[in-house]
Amino acid sequence: MIYVDNMALQARVKNITSKWYHLVSIPKNNNELIKFAESIGLKKEWIQKPNKCDSHFDITENKRKLAIQKGAIPITTKELCKKLYKIKE
Repeated sequence: MIYVDNMALQARVKNITSKWYHLVSIPKNNNELIKFAESIGLKKEWIQKPNKCDSHFDITENKRKLAIQKGAIPITTKELCKKLYKIKE
């Protein structure tokens, strides 16, 4: 399943100033994640930590909205971390 968090970190990356979010696949499935990312206009080369359990794409606010329209599940950053790292309270 594809998730997008609500981090909303204001930052400038290269020439883009935006609020930034994480796009992830849980359970980890980089093929699914890359296919979804490409469907919203991202390049597969932009994946972060591709060989780790927390591989993801950093996405802008506009891409987050598009991801949700295409079926990504909105989730809080706290919930995302719990799912990624299997944290129990």
